[in-house]
Amino acid sequence: MSMEEMMKKIMVEQAQLAADVRNSQLATQNLEKQFGQYAKYVANKKRLTEYETIALTEECTFRIQNKLPTKLKDPGSFTVQITIGQSIHARGLCDVGASVNLMPTLLYKKLGLDSLKPTTIIIQLADRSVARPEGVVEDVLVQVGSLIFPIDFVMLNFELDPEVLFILGRPFLATGRAMIDVAAGQLTMQAHDKVEVFDVYKALKLTAVYEELFPITVIDLEAEARYIASKDPVE
Repeated sequence: MSMEEMMKKIMVEQAQLAADVRNSQLATQNLEKQFGQYAKYVANKKRLTEYETIALTEECTFRIQNKLPTKLKDPGSFTVQITIGQSIHARGLCDVGASVNLMPTLLYKKLGLDSLKPTTIIIQLADRSVARPEGVVEDVLVQVGSLIFPIDFVMLNFELDPEVLFILGRPFLATGRAMIDVAAGQLTMQAHDKVEVFDVYKALKLTAVYEELFPITVIDLEAEARYIASKDPVE
């Protein structure tokens, strides 16, 4: 290759490099412009105000009016098979309406778990009567499939149901990051990065034991006493 050809090649490469640099600068400027527009959009984003009228689309209107989806049959109660220790393999009733997990006192004694911690809560039953738990046992290892969760249980002296031995409330469901598909009868749970899906479709008729327990209302006597004291006009 002659000297003249080499110089032409170098000039072409330099011209291409200069063009690439210009294109890169233009792309950067365009990106900065887009970011600026987005920041302006966020700053000026419309907020909902009182008494504002919001116009819904036809699709949204259809969803909230009386055109209901096809009614499915009652899927029954959601239960899940759990294992505690070496001796307890039973079903627990998943109840999003319960703010505690309940275990019968008889099972607590059978499992030989740690000592109960005192508690100030009381349980209000469906008939408005109240029951006082015997205590709380913390960090009981509950296995669901291959997943294991540390769960706190409130001990309550109630009759055992051979079908369902435990009531698993919101603390259990939250710990297991549970998602329930009622139509499909599936319960998805997660422990760290491991996810399992359980088939929990089971038409289970609750016995009188659980009919008496539902709905469960938890009352913290200590908190209630503090609230009453704060309202005492004498103080």
